[in-house]
Amino acid sequence: MKSWLSIAAVIVVAAIIAFSVVDGWAAQQVKRVQVPSSEKGIPIEWLAHLTVVEAFINDQGPYKVVLDTGAGVSVLTREIVKELEIPVVGSAKIGSPMGTEPLVTDSLNVRSIRMGDAVMKNAPAVTMDLRTVFGSLEAPDAILSAASFDGFVITLDFPNDMILVRAGELPAADGKRVLEYSSSAVVPQISVLVAGEEMSISVHTGAPSAFVLPPHYISVLPLESEPTVSGHGRTVDATFEILSSKLEGVINIGDIALLNPTVTFSERTKRAHVGMGVLREYAITIDSANRRIRFDKPLESTPVQPVRRVVKHGGPKSYGIMLNGLSGEVLEVRGVEQGLAAASAGLQRGDRIVAMNGQLVKSLSSEERVRHLRGTPLTLKVERKGEVIEIVMSLD
Repeated sequence: MKSWLSIAAVIVVAAIIAFSVVDGWAAQQVKRVQVPSSEKGIPIEWLAHLTVVEAFINDQGPYKVVLDTGAGVSVLTREIVKELEIPVVGSAKIGSPMGTEPLVTDSLNVRSIRMGDAVMKNAPAVTMDLRTVFGSLEAPDAILSAASFDGFVITLDFPNDMILVRAGELPAADGKRVLEYSSSAVVPQISVLVAGEEMSISVHTGAPSAFVLPPHYISVLPLESEPTVSGHGRTVDATFEILSSKLEGVINIGDIALLNPTVTFSERTKRAHVGMGVLREYAITIDSANRRIRFDKPLESTPVQPVRRVVKHGGPKSYGIMLNGLSGEVLEVRGVEQGLAAASAGLQRGDRIVAMNGQLVKSLSSEERVRHLRGTPLTLKVERKGEVIEIVMSLD
């Protein structure tokens, strides 16, 4: 697991390959899929934490393809598009959950993609230069979205390094091993309990870490210690710090309970997701037609029963301040939790924090900013409607 996190410190592949369509083109599903009645395993070749398989595109290949549940649309390199003379059918904007600006690129219609014995006809895709975004890693020829498998069932059997594709469907969701995910989401988003608090997270096989959360959860969840910088990430247009800490509590994914897991925070993360730091130990089966997902064959799981409890954001050590991020010369307040210290002291949504305990925000590192936000007392200077006001609060 540590090797994946060290790679995340350099490139954060979650930011690199988790693209989704943000305009009207919307990567309509594959028009026709041919799947044999018998199952045949497709071996996984690992590229760091990434799931790589061989695939044939327009009957040519094999090509190295990353299979990713976090990708909302399939992506082909420009070299492959040129080599195979794949027609451009329009343009599309693709965005990343890490919050980068949408990129305008060509939309494609791929005549066929064959992975093992499964053949996808008229597959929608986009094109981009993957070498640029993969940095020092050897870039694949394509990224295949799990959404491409709409209409049949795909199993990513990570413990056995195998992919299985079959016709059929998963049984009805039972809230234990078979879970439902949002009908409006291309990327599977499931409901989990994090220290007793219900949260929607994406299942993202392109992400190296275990759990990655937006930074406002630093003041929401009970943590063992102040998050510290564990590495740096890079998107196509920015670099940013990655903070980590251990959760004081249990994360429940159906009937799987993970005790005191490490959680990671990134200012560029807009949606919480679970990555290969957890998923690598399970066989993940996705039924995209019925929006169901199943977790099987855990190598190890702490025998703790799911617990639902009432949790005030951040527990007893929280001011209830929710921020848009931890970077920048000021910190923008996206909200405050009613009943907690920040709301009682008068902090408001839209306030811009310029100083904490007499120190300018722009002079503080991310770790120092977190330390102030978790310490007591806390004196803030905030900009509000052209004025600078002082707000004092305490956790005592």
